[in-house]
Amino acid sequence: MDVENRYASTVMISTDSESMSARCSGVLISPRVVLTAASCLCEPSKSPPPANSNSLPEASASCLQRAAVTTAIYGEVLDKKFPEATTRVSFHNYDGEVRPHPAFKFASDDAGAPGAAQTDLAVVVLDEAVKDVKPETLMEQGEFQAHDPLIMAGYASSGTKQAVGGLYGIRYFRQNTVTQSLPGEQGRILYQQHGPFIYNGYAGGPCFREDSHRRLLAGVAGTGGGQELSFTSVPPFLDWVQAQIRREPPSNSPAPRR
Repeated sequence: MDVENRYASTVMISTDSESMSARCSGVLISPRVVLTAASCLCEPSKSPPPANSNSLPEASASCLQRAAVTTAIYGEVLDKKFPEATTRVSFHNYDGEVRPHPAFKFASDDAGAPGAAQTDLAVVVLDEAVKDVKPETLMEQGEFQAHDPLIMAGYASSGTKQAVGGLYGIRYFRQNTVTQSLPGEQGRILYQQHGPFIYNGYAGGPCFREDSHRRLLAGVAGTGGGQELSFTSVPPFLDWVQAQIRREPPSNSPAPRR
């Protein structure tokens, strides 16, 4: 558990600010922009998307228009043997506009069922700036090889509670390693799975390259296709990510905070 708030930039994402269940994780990359996996906020579409959703090329997915983002800042740990149950937590809620990458789509397997997502990135542009968390620095260049180390952070989502703890607002981090960079699938990198049939990633959460001098945001974990765990590397899509940071945020009224 991240009791020292080292990865406080890792946020929870849900459908609305009243939800007490995280849909997935994300990471703050500017005071008003959260980066996550598009597959966290979109579903495969076998029919035309509804009028109130973002329509993607090829009508391959329908995505939420808006989402809620929650930061969790930990305070005093009353019992170090049971930090999940005894740590004081301060939550702040923010609402924002969902912007999936225009090239995002769900791939299909041979039977036509949805598989691993391609260009699996989206941002949530917040109505107001996050003031209690420092954004992460993006990794601008770099390639990934087998056995490269990663630090991954995230929260238990509604579908992964059994795998990573299951308590709302509890942020975990772990060391992991790259297993394979996939040729022909720009930016999609496989990483280690610990044990069979257990999803060990934190969907939409950050993957860091970290040493004693600095920490860089290297990628964003996907939701998984079948039993294959992958993340989307940031450097190939850096221009798009930076363009979302530069774009004027929506001029909505401030989101309620909790």
